[in-house]
Amino acid sequence: MIALIGLLGILIGEQLAPLARQMVAGERVTLTWVKTECGRHIFGALPRCDESSRRKPPRARTTS
Repeated sequence: MIALIGLLGILIGEQLAPLARQMVAGERVTLTWVKTECGRHIFGALPRCDESSRRKPPRARTTS
């Protein structure tokens, strides 16, 4: 649990540089900017399952 909190701190800490750069440049830091620029890096994209690679359930055997 402590390691996960530490990793979250690292991810958030990495976003301080772009945030500071934005503020030093005199540009407004809006919630939309934070969501698009920081959220993508912190939360990332969830993996997707390709339909063609999905395992199909085995067919039921019929007895004759």
